[in-house]
Amino acid sequence: MVEQHRAPRRGGVLGGVRPTGEDDRTTTFELFFDLVYVFAATQVTGYMVHEHRGRGVVQGLLLLALLWWTWSAYAWLGNQARADAGVVRAGMAVAMAAMSAVALTVPEAWQDAPGGLDGPLVLVGAYLVVRCTHLTLDRTARRLHHPGHRRVGGRHRRGRRH
Repeated sequence: MVEQHRAPRRGGVLGGVRPTGEDDRTTTFELFFDLVYVFAATQVTGYMVHEHRGRGVVQGLLLLALLWWTWSAYAWLGNQARADAGVVRAGMAVAMAAMSAVALTVPEAWQDAPGGLDGPLVLVGAYLVVRCTHLTLDRTARRLHHPGHRRVGGRHRRGRRH
């Protein structure tokens, strides 16, 4: 029988956060997460094809930059904490749902279509959910790597909050 090494869990919320190890590989959950971003990127490129003048291309590039920024942040997170376990998995599932909403509203990112919800507001709200979820997960993962430290002015300091 092969014995599996499991990292100790930290925290009590949804199983806590588990650090990544040298033997960890990309999971199917992470690949599905990436597919949501691929869908969003294809929506943006479709928008740029439709709005192919200078202004539409600049707007599309701005949307691609926002996608790249959040995707790279979640890629970093996946290298720090196991994305298929605990609170990180739950947070990434929330971010996936929000990024799906971002992707679906890309055609209305700059100009609302008649009927339904206001496209630009839905896009901004869903994008904020993606970013706030990442910031929360990032803070949780940093505590995993720096236990007993708190961040003050860009530096980690040892000690407890009063």
